[in-house]
Amino acid sequence: MAASELQDDGFTHASPESLGYSSSAILGFVDDAAASGVELHSFMLYASNAVIAEGWWWPYQRNLPHVMHSATKSFLAVAVGLAIEEGYFGLDTTVVSVFPERMPPATGDGDAVDGDSPSLPSFLDQMTVEDLLTQTSGHDHGESGGSWRSIESSWIDKFISTPVVHRPGTFFAYSSATSFMLSAIVTRTTGLSVADYLEPRFFRQLGIRLAHWDMGPEGINPGGNGLSCLTVDLLKLGVLHLQKGMWKGKRILPEKWVQEATKAQRGNLYGYQWWICEDGSYKARGMFGQLCIVWPDLDAVLAVTAAVSRRAAALEELIDKHCPGLLASRNKDAVGSQPLDHLSSRLAGLRVVAELPLAAKTPSQEMIQAVSRERYVAAPNEDGVLAFALDLSSAPQQCVLRIDNRAGAHHVSFSMDTWLESYTTSQVASLHHGYTWPQLRSVARGRWMGATMECLEVVLQLPETAFRDTILITFPQPDRSIAKLQRSVNVNSFTSRRPPIYATILRKGDELSSPEFLALAERDRATTKFSTSETSVGELLDYQPARDVLEAVVPELLSHPRLQEARDYSLDMVLSQASKRRIDSNMMAELNRRLAALTVPAVL
Repeated sequence: MAASELQDDGFTHASPESLGYSSSAILGFVDDAAASGVELHSFMLYASNAVIAEGWWWPYQRNLPHVMHSATKSFLAVAVGLAIEEGYFGLDTTVVSVFPERMPPATGDGDAVDGDSPSLPSFLDQMTVEDLLTQTSGHDHGESGGSWRSIESSWIDKFISTPVVHRPGTFFAYSSATSFMLSAIVTRTTGLSVADYLEPRFFRQLGIRLAHWDMGPEGINPGGNGLSCLTVDLLKLGVLHLQKGMWKGKRILPEKWVQEATKAQRGNLYGYQWWICEDGSYKARGMFGQLCIVWPDLDAVLAVTAAVSRRAAALEELIDKHCPGLLASRNKDAVGSQPLDHLSSRLAGLRVVAELPLAAKTPSQEMIQAVSRERYVAAPNEDGVLAFALDLSSAPQQCVLRIDNRAGAHHVSFSMDTWLESYTTSQVASLHHGYTWPQLRSVARGRWMGATMECLEVVLQLPETAFRDTILITFPQPDRSIAKLQRSVNVNSFTSRRPPIYATILRKGDELSSPEFLALAERDRATTKFSTSETSVGELLDYQPARDVLEAVVPELLSHPRLQEARDYSLDMVLSQASKRRIDSNMMAELNRRLAALTVPAVL
């Protein structure tokens, strides 16, 4: 690591042994992650006033921001704490008092019993800033950022129109919608978006320079998600709280605010937009494994970015297995001993994507010429793809896949020889937890597959996100006049795959509804497989044999009142959030075993 990098990130860096920690124990954490299939993208471990270990799995890099998902909420809490300190509002400020003109006419008496469904607005006039901070707004369910981002109208109006069926402060429902309202309150009272409000008060003070926060309707940052920043910025958030609001000798946050924000509130293991652990630690937690964990008793903070499914349980189990122990076993008598050289070399060679093996064979030049630069016109599809084309004229070093939709032409650049670094605008929001970006860095490669090399696989690692997309283009006919495009992703809250898109080279007299074309689509439908990650809830509910599997294994799920609203989500996500009892690994395995045995008939 260059000296300038050490200086620029705002931290002192030291070897583990120089402060009495074990390099071998840290190496055990890294190796166990690889052995257990936990996909880490980066980590920084801070202990005893220094960063003692850090690593980035290429193509993830220390100077590339990473989407933080719901870990954003803990940054939002900083803005709320500062705004309260500056007198813009208080913990007891009501939502109604901030947005009086947005409130609907009162039609309820506010005296309904918890759990009933009072008339709107019911308890809404009682809801306070502290209710929002503690996720006890009184709503009977939470809103995922993935679904919230799809709302095109006013998010404030959407929030206010949602019935408040519990007395605020009495019922916990984790929700990105409550965090959004906190952001809206900061913006209404200060006149600035949360990002702009934090810029001189927090970001600049801590040397956070590359943070970017998405903008929602009405000039309001989403609040509960949408922040991208460096791993070191996430670490700074944790260290600021570890130091009770101090940074380099300067007071940034009130100490009392830090104390209240990072302790359990209202009988739940949740503070002010921080998750609280029974051992006294607390964490900022984001979807797919974006974590900042603070251990006050161990004088330590861990920041992690990753791509782990099912709410990152495997990652948190890995951290709990290794980190508290290696931090607690600090040997002050061994301070200054020689560091383990193997740790440095191991951390320097980390990779998410593997080197490419040499292909055993490649398609013929005739085949490549037959598909290159041809425009395949797509049949009507859910993703709105109009056409796609491959340019293989510079293969294998430089290849391009162009995908056309109503928003324009989107390009994916890739190589057959190695991982090619570039940018892409080709994104599918339903594969990326509802997100789209103007463009993303990508590292992509391709390879030909199949007995006759009839399949082209293109893999894109998107190192500013948790996502790795796979695009599979199959040419099922000998003349290559028809192509099937399939897209999938490594982690997601919705399903991990999209329905296949069929396309053809149109010549005079051709039709997208030809019997041959339709027959291929029906044959493909007949081989569809089900799983808890690749299949949406809607697909399972609509196919009776799959519904029967749910009834047999997780019967309480079918009676859940919000199941129909979760039709676009994967079963993995719904089970992790909606089940009344823990869904253990054995139950998940049984579900997947039974679902995999099902086959959809050609015509539903």
